[in-house]
Amino acid sequence: IIVLLGQLIALIAISFAGYYAYRSRSISTEYNESVYIGFTLFVLFQRALFFALTGIFVDDLAKIIALEAVAISIDCFAIIIPMFLPKFSALREEREKELEKKKRKE
Repeated sequence: IIVLLGQLIALIAISFAGYYAYRSRSISTEYNESVYIGFTLFVLFQRALFFALTGIFVDDLAKIIALEAVAISIDCFAIIIPMFLPKFSALREEREKELEKKKRKE
């Protein structure tokens, strides 16, 4: 019951985040992060649905704890990777442009 309640809260939070991400899609941003927000919400929704369904059929406490640990790890990666990966690639492109400018000057 506690696992299902946690999953229900996660689904509600994901729904609110999806709603506000949809409403803010017309706001212009420098990195156009709405795609990454959508990807993150898609992964979080799939994770919540999958672990809610598996939580129904698992009775062992150790397995439930392991499932929650995996779920938390998936959530963390789903949030961190889309948040920082585009910024890393933008920094790499910026550094490459700076190196090209330095080579042209020399």
